[in-house]
Amino acid sequence: RSPAANRKIAVLGDREFVLGSEKLGLLRDSSDLAHASAFADLRSRLNEDGYLFVRGLLPKEIVVTARHLVLKYLHDQGMLASDKPIEEGWVGVPQESDQGRLKGAEDLCSSPGVLACVEHQALQSFFDGLFERRSVTYDYKWLRTVRRGKSSGFHMDTVYMGN
Repeated sequence: RSPAANRKIAVLGDREFVLGSEKLGLLRDSSDLAHASAFADLRSRLNEDGYLFVRGLLPKEIVVTARHLVLKYLHDQGMLASDKPIEEGWVGVPQESDQGRLKGAEDLCSSPGVLACVEHQALQSFFDGLFERRSVTYDYKWLRTVRRGKSSGFHMDTVYMGN
């Protein structure tokens, strides 16, 4: 196979980008710093890159449980692609929504299995250390779904998140 055949293409809107190219690079992994609680280094990395990519912060079983609940909900709503395995989570028919935000998913987002993931103590501790103050999460959680090759569009949540 030629090198061109092995390129991974990411579709964002109506544009295609080669993964690992100058325009769409790979994320720099900060997992080692996070697991070492090297918060000063993490703050520097966040300032430099504008993001932190961290693997393994949450226990896998917590994430698997929440993922199963979300996929079951999407399947029950008829939103997953019928020609793909449910576990792969391919969105088939998107629901009428505001930038991918699901309507009527409040019970799911406030269910114990989902909250155990998104409000896990490991996240709280991580952000407490990163920002050197007690972090909080909003009571209301929302879920977005986006079809492959689409996006939720550019938006800002400063109304909810502050500035």
